[in-house]
Amino acid sequence: MKIIDLRTRLRLAVDPRLAGPSELSAALSPEEMGRRRSLWCPAYERCLEVAFRSGWRSWTCDPCPGFLHAEPFRKLEAAP
Repeated sequence: MKIIDLRTRLRLAVDPRLAGPSELSAALSPEEMGRRRSLWCPAYERCLEVAFRSGWRSWTCDPCPGFLHAEPFRKLEAAP
């Protein structure tokens, strides 16, 4: 049985055809940003570029299926 590390499983779980940001009309506070975006998602940079090129004032990862898959990785990165 091949062991796959968490980072690899996360990348495999996020299907780039499904992942994507959603526009928000108001800017997020720093506290909200930590809850509504996932810096640890492998698609984050691509989504940031989509939001920038689209001229969005703000955006969220909430409806993206990759958002939930990135949470365990965030917790692992934050662990001592």
